[in-house]
Amino acid sequence: MADSCIQEIINVPIIDNTHSLLYHLCSNSLGGIINFMMRVSKPSDLVNTQDDDGNTPLHLLCSRIDDSKMENVNCFKYINDWSSFFSCFTSQPSLETFILVFNYLSGFADFSIKNNEGKTIDETTDNTLIHNMYYNIMNNSPETTNTSSTVHQKVLLRNSTNIKDIPNKENWSVLFSLKDSNNKNRILLHHLCSGDRLSAIKLLIENGAKTNGEKGNFSSLNGLFTLMDKSLDEYSSVKIYVPSGFRHADNIILDDLKKNSKLSYNERKLLEETEEIALYLADNGATSFALETFYCISDILYRIYKKKN
Repeated sequence: MADSCIQEIINVPIIDNTHSLLYHLCSNSLGGIINFMMRVSKPSDLVNTQDDDGNTPLHLLCSRIDDSKMENVNCFKYINDWSSFFSCFTSQPSLETFILVFNYLSGFADFSIKNNEGKTIDETTDNTLIHNMYYNIMNNSPETTNTSSTVHQKVLLRNSTNIKDIPNKENWSVLFSLKDSNNKNRILLHHLCSGDRLSAIKLLIENGAKTNGEKGNFSSLNGLFTLMDKSLDEYSSVKIYVPSGFRHADNIILDDLKKNSKLSYNERKLLEETEEIALYLADNGATSFALETFYCISDILYRIYKKKN
């Protein structure tokens, strides 16, 4: 029964009614997917699901912050649209986006849950911001309550206006509750919070997600790269393909695309991640696509072509 429910919706366009869930994963739109998940499922059920290690998605999210070299930007600047941070949450998020997503999901979390090491969510990190947010949540600080209320009320109010337009809502809930038996029985939200796009993509493909759209359009490979402007000088620029999730193309060296010694730590991680995903997609039937320019930070499509020819 669960399989048939999933088959009905796994390739259906979501968010913008154009691309499938798999395509959005490939394009690194993790925040948009999380937002969609919260709309079609019971948020507290997903946020508090434990994997074989006893970790909830928030355990995995918080454990990343000490190991990641996230951009240190102001986490408390004024934001006009509290839902906009979802579009900025990728597999390599900025610290600001990380904190905002934690703040949002924490509204549905049971902070008493311990993993197999006996750690609650807050105990998986040494980050001062997370510790202070946890303290305020547990002590019901008026300041934090008001801030969290603003985030949740505005996001959920926006969602409630069109949630009835989502067909097969119950089927989506089944998919998002599906446990990955090959990866510690984690659900999709575990993979998204840990930044593990490849495991999330494998879970979808193993359950029927198509790597190519109808008639070969919208190959999942297309979503892996995004066109950005690279300034050459004060007056000119060039279009260049970069892994989806890059924030800018300033550090890319056009005369040595393979080396790119100026890439940040997160950019290098994202490049490696994208190439690994591309190889997996190609091995599972994804067709390549013709680049509009020979400027691309990766030669992975070339390598895929040579492998098959």
